[in-house]
Amino acid sequence: MYASHARVNTTAKGADAFLPQEMKTFFQNAYPEDAIDNLWWWPVQENWFVEIRGEYQDKFLSA
Repeated sequence: MYASHARVNTTAKGADAFLPQEMKTFFQNAYPEDAIDNLWWWPVQENWFVEIRGEYQDKFLSA
């Protein structure tokens, strides 16, 4: 419902089945066949990295 109302592509799996036909067609044309499967996804980040990155961000923002 949100994607239809806001007229945006949704990232929720299976939600495209509930979009109006115009939006379904646009989505299918924008991402043909296995294009979504070939997108680069953000890798899993280990806890130690998240902690160090958070410390660095805090120092950077307070500088």
